[in-house]
Amino acid sequence: MVEESEYLLAELPKSQTRDQLSRIRNWVLEKPKRFDVLVKLYLSGNYRITQRAVRIISQIADIDPELVQLYLVQIVGSLSTNPSDAVKRNVVRLLQKVDIPQGLQGKVSEHCFAYLQNPKEAIAVRAFSVSVLARICLAQPELTREFLLLMDDILPFAGPGISVRIRDAKRKLQGPGK
Repeated sequence: MVEESEYLLAELPKSQTRDQLSRIRNWVLEKPKRFDVLVKLYLSGNYRITQRAVRIISQIADIDPELVQLYLVQIVGSLSTNPSDAVKRNVVRLLQKVDIPQGLQGKVSEHCFAYLQNPKEAIAVRAFSVSVLARICLAQPELTREFLLLMDDILPFAGPGISVRIRDAKRKLQGPGK
């Protein structure tokens, strides 16, 4: 485990290209216990390491969402630490891919509602938040009305990235033709 931690600590700061990140991602996926090391480094608080690690974690969620699921409490908890835009973007992106347990849906929806309501938030974070909230509303219909009202408020001022997500979310929640 020490060698794996040392390897990641040495490689993450150098990983800026897609190929370098893919190589590290594939190395982590070879042995799932390496993912534990990656998550610990992500949670370590080092700015560069955190940004690079969360990007790889997000990519792993596309390939093996169950592996990410095991660490979801810690990953979602990291959103409470005033993270960088890159961290928010990658965490909310991965939340689109994994099953969010009922016990975490409240915390996730709080973050996503806050991101969506903030016009200064990065467009990708807001757009991903729409998709995550739509999935949560399917599981918790009592949030749907509030979410629909918020989307109606945002839509007239939203750019194309958010508008498309809002229209898709409304279709899913209201059904066709509404």
